[in-house]
Amino acid sequence: MNRDLLLWIGILTGPIIWFINMETGFVLAPWLCAWQSRFVPNLVSVIALLLVAGSGLIGWHLRTELRPNSVEPDAVDARPVAMATGAMVLSAMFFLVIFVQMLPQFFLDGCQ
Repeated sequence: MNRDLLLWIGILTGPIIWFINMETGFVLAPWLCAWQSRFVPNLVSVIALLLVAGSGLIGWHLRTELRPNSVEPDAVDARPVAMATGAMVLSAMFFLVIFVQMLPQFFLDGCQ
C-alpha cells in the first residue's frame, strides 16, 4: 500500500472511529434502554479501541521504518516522520478518550 495513504489512515482513523463510536452510542440509546443490555455498547467500544490501536501501530511501524539512517541523517524527509509521529500521538489520545467514554457503560444501563 502507498506510504502516504497509510500515513493519512494513521492520522484520520482515531478521530473518525471516535466519532462513529460516540454516534453509535446515541443511535443505540433507545434500544439499550428497552432491552437493558450493556453488551452491545461495550462490544462497539472494544472494537473501536482495537481499530484505534491498529492505527497507532500503523504510525509506529511507519515511524520506525522512516527512522533516520546514522550514515545519512539528512536523507529522511521530515513530513512523513512528523505524520507518523502524529498518527501515534492522535491514536493514543483517541484511545484514551474512547476508553474513558466506555467506563460509564460498565456501571450504567441505557436508561441512566
